Amino acid sequence: MNGLVDRPLLGEADRRMPSSLVADFTAVFPHTWRGSKPVPRFGDLAWEISGVDPGRTRADWSVSFDSMTPEWALLTREVMFVHINSAEFRERVWIHRNSRLARDGHLRASTIEAYVRSFREVESISSALGLGLPRTWTADDVDSIRDVVLRDGRSGIGRIIRLLYRVAPVLTLGGIRFDPMRGMTAHQWDGGADYSRMLSGQGLRPELFRAVVGNALFYVEQASRDILAARAWRVERDLWRSPMSTPKSSRAAYLDAYPDHPDVVNEVTRRLHDAMEELGGFPSSTVRTAGKSARVGEPCRETLRAAAGFDQAANYRAFRPFIDGRIASGVPMVPGGLPIEVACVRRPDGTFGPWRDNFCWNSIDVESLMLADAAKIVVMAFTAMRDSELDAIPRHGWRTTWHGSPALWSEELKTRAGEPMRWWATPTVLSACDVLDKIIDPEAPFLFQTVRFRRIRDASDRANGENWKSIQRFVSRLGSDPHLHGFLPVDAGWGTLGARPRNDAGPTVTPRAFRYTLASISNFVALGDVAFQQQAKHAHIAMSHSYAANGANSDWTGSMLNTLANSEAQERAMKTVDLYMRIWLDDEVVGHAGRGLVRSARRLFDELDVAPYDDEAAAGPEEQFEARVLSTPELVQAIRSTASILHPGTLVHCLRYVPTMECVEDGTEPIQGLCRPESCANVLVDPEQQPLIRERHRQVQEWLGMPRIGKAQRQVLERRERLLASQLRSEDIRG
Repeated sequence: MNGLVDRPLLGEADRRMPSSLVADFTAVFPHTWRGSKPVPRFGDLAWEISGVDPGRTRADWSVSFDSMTPEWALLTREVMFVHINSAEFRERVWIHRNSRLARDGHLRASTIEAYVRSFREVESISSALGLGLPRTWTADDVDSIRDVVLRDGRSGIGRIIRLLYRVAPVLTLGGIRFDPMRGMTAHQWDGGADYSRMLSGQGLRPELFRAVVGNALFYVEQASRDILAARAWRVERDLWRSPMSTPKSSRAAYLDAYPDHPDVVNEVTRRLHDAMEELGGFPSSTVRTAGKSARVGEPCRETLRAAAGFDQAANYRAFRPFIDGRIASGVPMVPGGLPIEVACVRRPDGTFGPWRDNFCWNSIDVESLMLADAAKIVVMAFTAMRDSELDAIPRHGWRTTWHGSPALWSEELKTRAGEPMRWWATPTVLSACDVLDKIIDPEAPFLFQTVRFRRIRDASDRANGENWKSIQRFVSRLGSDPHLHGFLPVDAGWGTLGARPRNDAGPTVTPRAFRYTLASISNFVALGDVAFQQQAKHAHIAMSHSYAANGANSDWTGSMLNTLANSEAQERAMKTVDLYMRIWLDDEVVGHAGRGLVRSARRLFDELDVAPYDDEAAAGPEEQFEARVLSTPELVQAIRSTASILHPGTLVHCLRYVPTMECVEDGTEPIQGLCRPESCANVLVDPEQQPLIRERHRQVQEWLGMPRIGKAQRQVLERRERLLASQLRSEDIRG
């Protein structure tokens, strides 16, 4: 924070308008700066934002205001300054109680960049329409801006329009003088209709998820033993310095001992020769790295020196002539070469054997990096944590409990300004964190921050909080390394990684895709809405619904029947699916609870535009139901919710709404002897059960027609007839 006034302001002075709100040398981030670079000042026309987040994903990250007019640059800087330091302006600007400003929110670097980009778009639209500055805008002007936004399908503009109104009282050049939102949210102002359909993300296909996560789990649970043992072996080698003094033997003595190898002339070359004889050739690299042994199959000099008992600290001139001569002579190459055992295990594809070729010297670093990437993937896949939350997991004290279950501790940066929060963690996730703890830089303050390896020289090859790059690196190597054996094929592409070009042969796996995928899974098998909201740390449950709606795809929901068939509540689940299919096919489902279920299901069918059954299609009812109904996440959620309270029966079914259960006396467990299906409000009768109920109703009507029935008996039969008729109605009678 020191030296704010010692440095000249960035940008041309004639493009910097004075502000009545903030002094030019005021720090933009007075409390949250974590970077080593100087904190930006308000008057700078380019703000460095790389130090905003604890786990920095870019060494250099800045937003520039140079391309904006001086007036719009001032407006943008003032609005962003108020947004970043909202606690100082609580009494001066209008803040909605649920807004991020009211929560004293911490803005991530990516969010700041997105806001500035949206400000540039607003300036561009305003300039194209000839509207001038926001203080002069009328309601018609705002409507014309919205017309452009709706026409072009832009997003993120509504929040800027809202901010220009809410922060207007403190802006030097003023803001919008009237409420431009008219009761709409920022998303609705941008043209979003259904909040649950607003997100563009999608979960991974089941087979892709199983391949990526299955391979990562294998690294964490199986391969980690060999990798950690190899790292320990190398540490021991580093601590032992092999003496370079040679015995007092003459050159002639070596020539006599090795007459067929005239290049063996001293103790150094003898040890190198003996190592090659034991290996059966020259060790070659089994990984792709930086340096001379960059390609797989190239001679690995480091491995030969290690096999001969020499350390890697010095570059001995005595090695070079011998090694270069042997390579030039065409000596056979032997993959690996280090005396490190690779265990035979049950591999991801189900086969049994070693999971990789023998280790070479370089492969220890590369496999360590792969292990770190795999551990990160496991944590991402099963916690639904955001990038910023993963990067903030502390190196020490990350293990905790939440509601009595194991959990991880981190900071929630998106909406809670770094407030400590907890995320449920399975034993596999805890194991992955333990693995990371063993291999990361001992000085790293965060678990996901840095993995330091001596042979990985390129900064793009380091895991420095860049979780996206960890996934791309892991996926790309699984698809290209011939020295890995028994891994599941991954049908995915990957992004650009240093010199390695982008691969668009398949979908790119991203950290966010894991959040959507967990939403898809929790939609019908595990967590439920409220629990997923707590795990994903969504501010509103509507966002959790949105993830479930947009995360799922036909591959996940298409296997709904199989998933339910294998669940603990198989009978309830399958009967619920059957009931919904009956309703979709317009079959009658009656009973008091049945009519309510029909109304709610058909309302959902209408709201979600579910196509009706086509009796002329080649596919049968079940195939069409699976494709049209079970492909809709909201309906899958409704089926799962109904299945949780359905009690299948022979005569009738029961939806166990406890407040209306007549068979409950003490507690909530039903008593079979108190079951009265004729009068129960929870009764649901499917088409297969209706003939028996209708026969009972016919019998009661027949008894009522018999002569000489006593008055009391007639009253009992009349009441029973009314109850049965009420249960058999397909529509409620409204008075």
